[in-house]
Amino acid sequence: MMQTRMDFLPPASHRNDPQTSKRAEAKVNRTTRTSHATVVLEAVRSNPGITAPELMVVTRLGEYQVRRRLSDLKEIGKINRQHERDGNSCWWPA
Repeated sequence: MMQTRMDFLPPASHRNDPQTSKRAEAKVNRTTRTSHATVVLEAVRSNPGITAPELMVVTRLGEYQVRRRLSDLKEIGKINRQHERDGNSCWWPA
């Protein structure tokens, strides 16, 4: 599996979020976020058109972890959401 470096992930909280969200973000281990993003990106590259439920099986990550990393990767332009299958978005490498 080719490793991809994640140079940037968007903030986990937003400017207008309550202080509890900002404290939670401070506790998040950035290494873990980056590691999960790399795993999800490589799974999308290996399985173009994969859905989030399929990614959960392939990556062995939980629903929240997969969906949040998909959002992060989409925001930084690494993946694209194209069409739906069985009510779930299909994800493709950018």
